[in-house]
Amino acid sequence: MILIVDDNAPLGKLYRTVLKNEGFQAEVIQAAKDALKYLESNPLPKLLFLDCSMPQMDGEEFLNELEKIIPDYSSLMKVIGFSSYEKTAPIVQTFLTRVFRYAEKPSDTETFMKLVRSSLESL
Repeated sequence: MILIVDDNAPLGKLYRTVLKNEGFQAEVIQAAKDALKYLESNPLPKLLFLDCSMPQMDGEEFLNELEKIIPDYSSLMKVIGFSSYEKTAPIVQTFLTRVFRYAEKPSDTETFMKLVRSSLESL
């Protein structure tokens, strides 16, 4: 299963549709707090796409909270950070040290699926 945590509803829906069309189970959650509740009470996804910049809780804060409820999360699933910010943006710099991979969005569906497949291969 692949979980997408992103406040951009249309983009999340697009990614979920692409994943489902490729045979993957995928969920999209728009609010970081809702995603934490989901992760606390459901089986962990293999991949977690996490937006770096969301209202109320950014990606770094999300990872801090996730670490409190699932201390070894990074050994149980791969977190892929993504954002419309370039990799060199200051907001992204510390976030980069905490995620498995980082991607700028929106990416075309082919690039997105390459990222999914290569990340799953590394599990």
